[in-house]
Amino acid sequence: MINKPKGAGRPPVPPQLKRVKMTGIRIQQWVLDWLMSQPGSKGQLIEKLLIEKYTLCRKMGGQKMRKEFVQTENRKEAEEDCPWAAKIIKVVGGYQCFESLTDYEIWNNQK
Repeated sequence: MINKPKGAGRPPVPPQLKRVKMTGIRIQQWVLDWLMSQPGSKGQLIEKLLIEKYTLCRKMGGQKMRKEFVQTENRKEAEEDCPWAAKIIKVVGGYQCFESLTDYEIWNNQK
């Protein structure tokens, strides 16, 4: 028997991130055809698309990521008001704070 060093291997997955099997979902045939034509894991693809569409956060148990406008001329105040923000950018009248870089990229591409 091989003795593993302490801390070796993958850490346990938090309960809210464990994968579960779902059955009995009904979708239209064309959606299933498209899904089956995609490479890779179907479950991971569905998860990725849902996270992107609804800006969900795995770590927060599926809650939406925050996005907030701060009306100030001072970036330091915006940083204090949004300590959770991954991205803070200057906009007309203040600063926009994004918890998710994906949300920021979507917003930035819509300008």
